[in-house]
This record gives sequence, structure tokens and C-alpha cells, in this order.
Amino acid sequence: MTGDRIYLDHAATTPLDERVLEAMLPYLRDHWGNPSSLYGEAQEARRGLEAARRSMAQILGCKPQELVFTSGGSESDNLALRGAAYAARRQGRGDHVITTAIEHHAVLHAAERLEEEGFRVTYLGVDGEGFIDLQDLEHAVTDATALVSIMHVNNEVGTIEPIEEATRVVKAKNPRAVFHTDAVQASGMLDINVDRLGVDMLSLGAHKFYGPKGIGALYVRQRTPIQWQQLGGGQEKNRRAGTENVGGVVGMAKALELAYGELDARNAHARELRNRLLHGIPERIPHVHITGPQPEPVEKAKSRPARREASSSVRAEPVEAAAEQHRTNGETTRPRPAHPQKAPRSVRPEALEGRAAAKRPASEDRRVSNNFSACFEYIEGEAILIALDLAGVAASSGSACTSGSLEPSHVLTALGVPEDLARGSLRLTVGKDNTPEQIEHVLEILPGIVSRIRSLSPAWPERAAR
Repeated sequence: MTGDRIYLDHAATTPLDERVLEAMLPYLRDHWGNPSSLYGEAQEARRGLEAARRSMAQILGCKPQELVFTSGGSESDNLALRGAAYAARRQGRGDHVITTAIEHHAVLHAAERLEEEGFRVTYLGVDGEGFIDLQDLEHAVTDATALVSIMHVNNEVGTIEPIEEATRVVKAKNPRAVFHTDAVQASGMLDINVDRLGVDMLSLGAHKFYGPKGIGALYVRQRTPIQWQQLGGGQEKNRRAGTENVGGVVGMAKALELAYGELDARNAHARELRNRLLHGIPERIPHVHITGPQPEPVEKAKSRPARREASSSVRAEPVEAAAEQHRTNGETTRPRPAHPQKAPRSVRPEALEGRAAAKRPASEDRRVSNNFSACFEYIEGEAILIALDLAGVAASSGSACTSGSLEPSHVLTALGVPEDLARGSLRLTVGKDNTPEQIEHVLEILPGIVSRIRSLSPAWPERAAR
């Protein structure tokens, strides 16, 4: 955050913690030697590198030698998918890969490349809140399944996937299948002990938990078959060539140590701010739909008076039409969204009353604490982002500008959100330095921004009625 600006895009990146910078500085200024060399300067760097590796391994519950340092989460994902798939094909263990329709593009694009190279890929659909179906996963696993890659936390809607249960399902049906999880969004938010999760590989990126950019890690369980991808020198025990980024590794280890030392306090703080958004925005802005796990109802005594009447449920016809067009039916070659009966719900607090008892475990346990994601009808998400930026607020949208046209998020499409609604997406992810006063400021300015942008839309009913 700079000046009076409010930063609410912590799922994209986080500012470097000052304590992390202090830990890095000796390895940027003093212990700058190449850790692969033998002389004194190099050995100082090597000691810092290996101490950081041990620190991270203790937090993750793995052996230090099971951690491979990379340039970030995307490289870790690519190494996991391509490395495990190539190793399986070389050993004759199968050519089938399973992933989900809501993965980060680092996984999806790697899976698509594997398809081009002759692998068969199944993309599992999700329900309207973003969860995989474990029965679908079980049915997809075959004797030829070489690799399963399911993200731990979705970067757009914050859904926490049931990784422990998923690994048990996969291993029970095919013990030889390698299980990878992209834990980039989970790190610093959840306990990601690898033995408890049961995974064979796990990806991390330091800049998601107040560490430096350009450094990540891939956990690879011992004896997991993998074909290493980056060739050159013998660094990282011949697993990833290239001079190690010692300062970055030290910074990542310090950031992870701080994140888990402060895990409960950070989550409690983030949950308080996120809940203000979850309940404040629907009360103040009509025609808005929460995406991902739905909020629990607020007690009426604590609810603020709604400024305008909330909207009705998501229109059934477009959702059903979209879901029918992309219905998941076994193995596919492209991501598929949810079934129509799992469409996103309206977020009116009154519509949620009496529904909590019928839900799965509380939403607090099913979405990371810092994530707010919603779609606004009759509006383009990019316009909201520009207006918020001009008002001093940094935010994100599920939409991506591609080749000059605004494409709806593949995650929201997979959730069954109609394309016109998905184009109006907004993601706000809070951090440890945000304050309740900042969230209240956003709640004050956002209704006016949405109202102004909608007034320019020919589809806005109030405009047509004039």
C-alpha cells in the first residue's frame, strides 16, 4: 500500500514483510557467494540455503531433501505435471492425467500441452460453489492414471478442496498414481502438512505469503517418479539446474515461518474483514451474486439496514443452457463447468436463512479467510476495477483481457455462472495490514461506482425504464 491507497489484491501478490527483508539482506550484501562453490564466501551462502531448507521442511512436515527450489509457483506446477507425466510414460505406467476445470493456468496450460504430446487428460467439473465431487474423481481414476493434480485453494473464489479425502480416493483405486496439489494460495492461509494431506508433490510460491517474488518450491516425496526438466548444472542435487537464489530462499523460509507463527491471528483478522464484505456488499448493492462458498446468514439484530432491495436468484434459463452445453460426462479434453442443479445462488441474507443446517460444514471451513468474490449484473468487471483504481483501491476481477476482448473467467464458467454475469466479477482479497476502516471506505464508495457504471449500460432495467 502506498500513501492513502487501499490494497485488496493479496491473492495476486503480497507486499514484502519488513522482517523478511531483514532476513534476506545479509545474503544480498554480504553472503553473496555461489553456494555450489567450495571457498568460504560460497559456503556462507550454502549454510544459509540449507538452513532455510530445513526450516521450511519442518513447517511442511517433510524431509529437507524433498524440497526443490524453483522460480515460483508456475514453474513448480509445470515441473510437477510434466515431470510426473513424462516419467510415467517412460516407465510404461500410463498416459492418463486428471485435473480440474478450475485450476490455475499454470496447471491447465501444462495439461493442454501434455494433450498435444499424446497424453489423455480428464478435466473434472465442480459444483456451483467450486468443489469437486469425490465420486467423479473415483470414477475418473483408472489403471492408466499416471498423475492427478487438484489445487488446494482456488485463486479466484477461495474454495478449499478436500485434498486429504481426494488423495485417499486416488490411492485406494490406483496406488501408483502420483498426486500433486497446487498449494500456492493455501500456503500462509492453511496448515499444509504434506503427510496429513497425503500428497506426493506440492507447489509453493513465496510472494503469496509476504515473501519475495521470483522464488518458489516443489515438494517431491522420496521415490516419487519424476523426470527433471531444467538442464544445465548439478544444482538442487541434479533436480533443477541454475544457481540458487539464496536471498530469495532465505526470504521464503522466513516468510513461511512468520505465516505459520501468526496463522491464527492473521486468519481471524482476515475473516473479520472478509465477513464485512460478504454481508455489507449484498446489503448495499442490488443484483449482486456471491461466488464460491456461500456466507452464513447474519443475525438480524446485527444486520445493517439495506440501502436498496437485493436482487432475485440467478436466472435459471441461462445457467441451465450453459451447463447443458458443457456438461461433464466422463473423460473430456477441455475444462467443463458445473451441472445446472449446482448453479450459484442469490446472496440475499433473507434467502439464506434456515439453509445453514442443510449445508456441508460451515463456510468458514470451506473458503480461505481472506477471499471475497462476487459478480454484479449489468456491468463489466474491468470497468469496476478502473473506477476503484481511480478511487485509490487496488482490486482484481475474474475476467482477463485477451486479444482485445473481455473473456469471462474459466473458473466462474466452471461454476455454472452465465457468461454475462461472469463478466461483472470482482475479487477482493484482504491482507494482514488492512483495517476495518479501509473496508468500510470500500463499502461506502462501491455502490456509487456500480450505480454510475450501470447507468451507462443499455441492459440496465432502470435505464430502459426512463
